[in-house]
Amino acid sequence: MILGNEKDQKPNKRRPNWHEISQKAEHGMSLREKDRSMYEEWLRAVKTMHEGGDCGQVEPWSPFTLRDTYYDGWANGDFGTLLSQLGEATPLRRATPTDEKE
Repeated sequence: MILGNEKDQKPNKRRPNWHEISQKAEHGMSLREKDRSMYEEWLRAVKTMHEGGDCGQVEPWSPFTLRDTYYDGWANGDFGTLLSQLGEATPLRRATPTDEKE
């Protein structure tokens, strides 16, 4: 059930383009320089969304999540691209022989 004004809803979710991801990366870099604690809070949210989370409601009375509101249409991998642009990506590790035995 969706509450609120349906006219405010975006009918088509669209993936972000490179420029849009780069703009968010610039925003993150600016935060990193100006307010480290705010940057770390924002970075935790980005990492959560990279793992598939939505970060909960924006406001208690709103049915929309942080992801719905500010990152509508973003796939988990788009957050990986953002983390990479920030230099915060976690490198993938290669499978080892012990992984194959498990």
